[in-house]
Amino acid sequence: MPNRPLPDNNHFDLYIKMKSDVFQEHLRQARQIFNLSFVTLTASIGSSAIGSVLLIYGKST
Repeated sequence: MPNRPLPDNNHFDLYIKMKSDVFQEHLRQARQIFNLSFVTLTASIGSSAIGSVLLIYGKST
């Protein structure tokens, strides 16, 4: 088995930083998706509630 030189510490630090940046970007995207889903769900529940109230009081067509 050939001896391989140990990786340069600077390269290892850059690799860890890159992995951390990718992880942070994935977290940011997950937060945005969650926020968009939450807003969409809230709007859907709100419009359903308004429609139900209008239907109950006979204001809808």
